[in-house]
Amino acid sequence: MEKYLLDTNILLRSSDANSSLQAIAERAVSQLLRQNHQIL
Repeated sequence: MEKYLLDTNILLRSSDANSSLQAIAERAVSQLLRQNHQIL
């Protein structure tokens, strides 16, 4: 298990329904969690 520190841009993009990058940010975080990585 690796630890990943999320950049504020990832957090903002994943919470902004108007962002064209929302789906990409959510997919990246979801994939890390499915692979049992720790998100900080």
